[in-house]
Amino acid sequence: KTFECLSEQHIAWLLEQKLFFVASAANGGHVNVSPKGYVEGTFAVLSPSSVAYLDFTGSGSETIAHSMQNGRITVMFVAFKGDPVILRLYGTSKCLPRHLLEEKDDAGLLQKFGAEFVQHNAFRAVIVVEVHRVQSSCGFSIPFYDYLGERNVLKDYFAERTAQQANEYRILKNSFSIDQLPSIGHRILNNKAPVVAARFKA
Repeated sequence: KTFECLSEQHIAWLLEQKLFFVASAANGGHVNVSPKGYVEGTFAVLSPSSVAYLDFTGSGSETIAHSMQNGRITVMFVAFKGDPVILRLYGTSKCLPRHLLEEKDDAGLLQKFGAEFVQHNAFRAVIVVEVHRVQSSCGFSIPFYDYLGERNVLKDYFAERTAQQANEYRILKNSFSIDQLPSIGHRILNNKAPVVAARFKA
């Protein structure tokens, strides 16, 4: 089934999930799919046609690079318990870097998320998705999984580093996508960052 926007039932269901996936792609480049945890505290429904999530520092930054080029994105939730359901949100993404939101957040976007995550050194941007199509489908072949808890490896890793060290990591690791598109560590998004060269070829 397809819907123009999220219903109250959709919203209640997806906020109960513990995991979602984000797919994006460059024009003629690689297609990227990223799993996202920490749903409670990092994912927010802004309106029936708009959602947002906190993006955390890692070895790659494909979604941000793609949001800067074409913005195409699909967010997918899957039920691993209860009724078999898959819910896809098709839309257009926009990256709002952390340092810009900390300077000016008139809309109060950061207040939509858990303080633990907004204040964490790993937090690098908010991805806002304007949803133009909601689609539900059966998940008859999706297995059942028991939720045991969140992994703390990412949080622990960056908790042991200063904000400056986390920023230096992003400049080194996150300035380019695998297709050599500029991403979160690049000077395009932070004019205080040094000029860096792409670390590898696509």
